[in-house]
Amino acid sequence: MEEKRRLSAIGRTIDPSYPTNRLIAAITILYTIGGVIFLWVSGAAVFEGAYRGAAAGLAVFLAWALGRELDPDHDAAAFVGAGLAAGTVPFLNPPALSALLWLLVLMRIVNRTTGLPATLMDSFFLIGLSVWMIIRGNWIAGVMTAAALVCDGVLPPKRQRQWRLAVIPLLGAVWVLIREPVLFRISHNPILPIGFVFLTALSFIPVVIGARSLRSRGDLTGEILQPSRVIAAQILALSSVIPAAVFFGFPGIEMFMPFWAAVLGSALFVLIRTIFRSFRNSE
Repeated sequence: MEEKRRLSAIGRTIDPSYPTNRLIAAITILYTIGGVIFLWVSGAAVFEGAYRGAAAGLAVFLAWALGRELDPDHDAAAFVGAGLAAGTVPFLNPPALSALLWLLVLMRIVNRTTGLPATLMDSFFLIGLSVWMIIRGNWIAGVMTAAALVCDGVLPPKRQRQWRLAVIPLLGAVWVLIREPVLFRISHNPILPIGFVFLTALSFIPVVIGARSLRSRGDLTGEILQPSRVIAAQILALSSVIPAAVFFGFPGIEMFMPFWAAVLGSALFVLIRTIFRSFRNSE
C-alpha cells in the first residue's frame, strides 16, 4: 500500500464494504449489460454494441465519481447525477471519456479528497491527458491544467514544484492556438448552449457555498478536507467545461455531459434537501 501511495496519491478505491460503492458497481454493470443487449437487439455489430454499451456504463460511473468530487459531503448527490447521466447518455452523442478522466484527475489533484498531495506521477498523468486533448484541438485543457497546477502550488498545504510543471500544458495550449487560431472562434449558435451552462452553473452556487463548512475526511489520512481546495476544484471544473460550450456549441456540452449531470445532481440534491427540511421544520 505504501508503495502505491508513493506512485499515486489520487486513486480512490471502490471499497466493496461500503453499501454506496456496491450500489454504484451494480448500477454500472447492469446499465452496461442492458445497453449492450439493447444495441445488439437494435442491430448493432457485436463489437460496436459491446464498445458503446461499455462506454455508456463508464459515463454513468464517471458522473457518480465526478459528483463525489463536486460535493464530498453528500454521497447521495452523486447518485442523483448518475441517474441523470443514465437518462441522457442514450439520446446524445457519446461523451469524451478521456476528457472526463482528465477532469476527474484535475479535481482530485486540487481538492485532495484522498488527503494526500499529488505525486510527480499524478501531475505528469494530468499533463499527459491535457496534451492528448490539446493535440485533438481542445486548447482549453492546457490552460485549465496549468491553472489547476498553480492552485495546487499556492493553496495550503503548498506544493511549490507544481508552478514549474504548469508551464508545460500552458505552452502546449499557446502553440495550438498559434497554429490554428480558428479554435478560438465562438460557436455560430452559442445562445442556447451558453444559456444551459449559465443556468446550470447558477444552480450549483448553493453547493459551492455549502463547501465552506466540510465534514468529509481524506480517504487515506482521515483529516477533514480543506474548504478552499474543494471550492477551488469546483470552480476550476466549471471553468474548464463552460468554454467548451461557448467555442464548440452543443457538441462541447455533449463532450462533458456526465459532468453536467453531476453538477445538476448536486444542485438538485441541495434543493430537495432544503425543501424537505423546510417541510419538516414547519410541522
